[in-house]
Amino acid sequence: MENTEQARGELKKFRVKLTDHEHHLLKLVSAMDSKYQYEVLASALNWARDNADRILPLTYSTTASFRSLYLEQKHSNFGDLEASWNCKPNNVIYTAIALYLRLRSSELKGNANILPCPTTYVSAI
Repeated sequence: MENTEQARGELKKFRVKLTDHEHHLLKLVSAMDSKYQYEVLASALNWARDNADRILPLTYSTTASFRSLYLEQKHSNFGDLEASWNCKPNNVIYTAIALYLRLRSSELKGNANILPCPTTYVSAI
């Protein structure tokens, strides 16, 4: 981790709706990885970029509350994901963090496949 004071000066604030469960899971993943929450958010955005072609933007839960999340300035430009998913910045952040947290949660439970399977594998019911 770099100098904390220097990093704090370079953080950009975003307000994103998260459920209590998602917020607690963010804290848990942050603690388990020995990272700050803004570093987990950066990891989530990087993961989302790597999987952008297999992801559709998510909508907030009706039980979600606004939370302040911070992101380093160098990671705060995610126009590529906005264009790819055709959504607003807060939806990009929510989609990235929600799916990344689901992935990390499933890894802890031993089931790491959270992305939808290709339609060729889905049988007709």
